[in-house]
Amino acid sequence: GGAGFDLDFSLSGAGALTDGGVAELLGTIGTGNAPTTPGGTALAARLDGIGAVTAAQANELAFQAEQAGLDLSDEAVRNMLSDLIEATEANSGGSSGNTFGSNASSVTLQGIALKEAGVTGAIPLGSRLRLGLTLKSLEGTTFARTISYRTIQDGESLSEEIDDRDTLRENTRTSTEFDFDAGVQLKILPALWVGVSGRNLASPEFPFLGGDGHYELAPQVRAGIALAPFGERLVLAAEGDVLTNTSDALPGFRSRQGAVGVEFAPFQNRLLALALRGGARQDLEAEHDDIVFSTGLGMNLLGVNLALAADIAADKTDIEKAAAGNGTDAKEIPSAAGLTAEIGWGRRF
Repeated sequence: GGAGFDLDFSLSGAGALTDGGVAELLGTIGTGNAPTTPGGTALAARLDGIGAVTAAQANELAFQAEQAGLDLSDEAVRNMLSDLIEATEANSGGSSGNTFGSNASSVTLQGIALKEAGVTGAIPLGSRLRLGLTLKSLEGTTFARTISYRTIQDGESLSEEIDDRDTLRENTRTSTEFDFDAGVQLKILPALWVGVSGRNLASPEFPFLGGDGHYELAPQVRAGIALAPFGERLVLAAEGDVLTNTSDALPGFRSRQGAVGVEFAPFQNRLLALALRGGARQDLEAEHDDIVFSTGLGMNLLGVNLALAADIAADKTDIEKAAAGNGTDAKEIPSAAGLTAEIGWGRRF
């Protein structure tokens, strides 16, 4: 199964903070302060340079932005604040309809959770060709909701709106669709196999509540090669996505995974088989995607198959959280990690 969310920002209206200009914005604060950081100084110079405010007002605005904890070393933040102040001063004596109080901006969230059950069969065609087919039933629960800026402004935070379970249930729709996967393997040398597989080949669609669009599972095609120099005891493999994968839940998302792996089976018999696995993968579409390493264990006991796998990225990322008082605490964690478990039953005829 899986889930995803689409954050679709629809902006309308102007970006003025008030209809009284910067003078009203500063109010009784005055203009006696000056920025204390290089980023604050750069912001003040930019505000003064565009002529929307006085030099004293520019210094005070930059100082207040520093006190609010904004990262003024980031040029994008400085540009955003500059545009905001320029719009505010331009709206001096204008309409309150041009302020954020009348902003019609909104956030649209869309997502899906999937449950899958299926039956798989495989058949050899001679000694060199194998075909496989999976027929499956997919239960998809879609979610769609638009949250307006005014709703958040009225006291509800965006996180509170998203976490509201009653609202979540009211905006979901569950439907069932049928789909199939298929694959083919070809033995081109005694110890060398190539294969191609496809998932979601029926492109099932799951409607959103109210009939406002649908979530489509796009087909995925993958190809690989496997070398088994000592029979099935040791297998070396490489595989990758043939098509670039996209997602209706995340517009603009593109992924094409490539992977290598090895499987070692220390013993195999009719009652019990054990396999040790390891590998690595990387998203070939991403410019700076981390390599993710994986390890796993496979076991077959009297026809019952059990597979466990864990993966973790080599690189780490910092997660910051607000600390008591000023500043933040940073915790370093892997940029990607996962754990999966699968169980199944199979029989050869």
